[in-house]
Amino acid sequence: SVQIGVDHITTFGTGARWIDVDQIEDRIFRNDNGYPEEPSPYAAPSGGQISSMYGYIQHTWMLNWWLEITGGARLDSYNHSGTFASPRAGILMVPSNKTMLKLLYGRAFRAPTARESLVVVEPDDDGDMPFTNGNLDLQAESIDTYEMEYRWNYSQLLSLRSSLFYSIQSDQIDKNIPEIPDEELGSQFYSNLGQSKSMGGEAQLLWKKGLSIVDLNYSYVRALDLNTDRVQYGFPPHMGHVQLGKELSEGFGVRLRWDVYSARPRAEWTPNSGLPDGAPFSLGHISAVYRSPSSQTPLTVKCSVNNILNANHRYLLYLDDTDLVKNGSAKYPEDLQGEGRVVYIAFERE
Repeated sequence: SVQIGVDHITTFGTGARWIDVDQIEDRIFRNDNGYPEEPSPYAAPSGGQISSMYGYIQHTWMLNWWLEITGGARLDSYNHSGTFASPRAGILMVPSNKTMLKLLYGRAFRAPTARESLVVVEPDDDGDMPFTNGNLDLQAESIDTYEMEYRWNYSQLLSLRSSLFYSIQSDQIDKNIPEIPDEELGSQFYSNLGQSKSMGGEAQLLWKKGLSIVDLNYSYVRALDLNTDRVQYGFPPHMGHVQLGKELSEGFGVRLRWDVYSARPRAEWTPNSGLPDGAPFSLGHISAVYRSPSSQTPLTVKCSVNNILNANHRYLLYLDDTDLVKNGSAKYPEDLQGEGRVVYIAFERE
């Protein structure tokens, strides 16, 4: 990091990483047996390697006491998936101690994993591909995100925060099952299949004084698959959170939090399954903390109860499982059971 005067700071760096893959395989367990059977025809050959080199630079310029501009970029080069550039830029405006406006742009990426790139699958006795083949030609997934955040401090106790975002995801890695099998990769293999986009916003009203707090939060998210123009699987578009906290006495406080989630889209995204959208649900949580006033050996006692009403809620199955059909109906019709009531108690002494 180099600081040229008080107004300019440049940060830069470089590095390298090597991952040697000794073994990747899938072992099959049946009938609650604690010992695996013979490995399935799914493995990565020994001696595989994923290596990368990277370099980055970022410059921050404080134009005046209320305006700061940041720009930078990172370059990553992988032995299998090539070179990827990640630019970023930001503007921070703080015209007074009551208001703040932040404008951000950034690109992030996810390189293919060893599973997605190195695994080699052999056809079974019927010539079918029992697992998804890896693909050494995969490119990194990328996401370009534009964000805006505004904060208004009405007083030392009360503040309002709002934000908006828009993201484009490109070269997403997913299972590819072409009509005509690939000569080298077979009937199913990982590919960079397309794009999706997501947009949304959040609003928060916060009042806080010591351990006493009132926190109201609402967020909206909409995600679309650009290949099909269908609503992206599994995102609850509407989410609300209410948190109330009170200091009942010196060192002793209680908080109540309630989370509300709207229905999660699935029927449009996986029409073959015939399954409905994920049902909306809400969860309540309560926590308490006590800190003894002793200055010699202070004791802290924490207690929390998650899902205090023991509400029955379910998480959607992963997309690949949800869209599987057997004999004209969903192969896996039941979603995953959510966690019931859970109690945590902790004692800490310094």
